Amino acid sequence: MFEWIRPRFMLVLIATLGACTKPEDPSDRTARETQRNLELSQIRLDPARCPGGGDGMLYVALGELVMRVPNFSAPGLRGPVYSGAEKLPRPPMPDAPEGCKQHPARAQVLHLSLLVAQSPDHIAAPLRAIGVYRSDGRAHMQEVNEGAFDRARARSDCMTSPSGLTICGRREEGLRVATGMQVAGGNVAGGPRWVAACGFGSGSILVDDCTVYYRLRKHMLVKYLFNQQQVSLERMFELDPAIRDWLNSLVVENYPWPGPSMSKQTSSKER
Repeated sequence: MFEWIRPRFMLVLIATLGACTKPEDPSDRTARETQRNLELSQIRLDPARCPGGGDGMLYVALGELVMRVPNFSAPGLRGPVYSGAEKLPRPPMPDAPEGCKQHPARAQVLHLSLLVAQSPDHIAAPLRAIGVYRSDGRAHMQEVNEGAFDRARARSDCMTSPSGLTICGRREEGLRVATGMQVAGGNVAGGPRWVAACGFGSGSILVDDCTVYYRLRKHMLVKYLFNQQQVSLERMFELDPAIRDWLNSLVVENYPWPGPSMSKQTSSKER
């Protein structure tokens, strides 16, 4: 009798264990990751909880570079830091709420479109989107855009406007979806060259969508998007110096990180 019960019991046990280890539904895993990313991308700060009551501002760290922006009721939006956080500098007060001056919120990207939208007369109002990115020292996409501009200038008929902007390629009139690229470039005093890529190769398939990348500071890359139906290439080129001044004004110069930064420690070890 017991010899008959044992195999039957084992079959039931195996079936039970099999049910417990059922592979996770990919859609459930995707939904969970999407929710996690959404939560991590939002910076929610009650300034009243900051030491001393805060100053009504939101502090965000792109590596060692700290930016200070108005804190709205809507959460600040960022690209989270998923890896390498242990190499970033330690905030002065890690126990303070994230986003306080004493504990800047870590980010790979800080999206500023909401900030621009709060001020309709803002200098960057014509932009469809703008964000600043933590830089590893190179301006990869700026190099890509500049390479495309230099190649187009070497092989195409280009025109130079009175403002000093050189435009290569023509807008494809009557088409909504681009079949080619239009590029424009010009020098900006005291900063990297301004280059816009429009249409195919700009990150969009629409004829009038344009993207600009450049490294504004050692640890800050800038990316913004605009559409030629709302603002011309020439006008955007003329506005860009003011946008650079605005972005620089958001930087907390010489933020008081406690002790030497990780990059300085690393460089001293290398020496």
